[in-house]
Amino acid sequence: MKNYVIVKIRHCSDKLDRRSLVVSMHDEIANFASLKNAREYIRHIDRGEYRLNDNEFSRPDYKICRLEHLPKYLVAMVTRRGIDLSVDSYEDLMSSDAVWA
Repeated sequence: MKNYVIVKIRHCSDKLDRRSLVVSMHDEIANFASLKNAREYIRHIDRGEYRLNDNEFSRPDYKICRLEHLPKYLVAMVTRRGIDLSVDSYEDLMSSDAVWA
């Protein structure tokens, strides 16, 4: 089974992009069983309202990545937080008290 995660890319005015992984309420990385489910989740959050954080100049972008192809600095985040294997779709995220970060 392929496992996909979503990388959130925040664009900041200091020219440095901030990258993090979408996480669940249980402070674990949200994991999607299919590319289709990950895309569905991204489409849904892109439709919603987004408030810019300090230094941000636009909405974040999202990149879907296979778990085994993550860059080393994001692998460290997975190691610290673990993977939430119960999340498979946007509905799972919203119904199981999970949120994106």
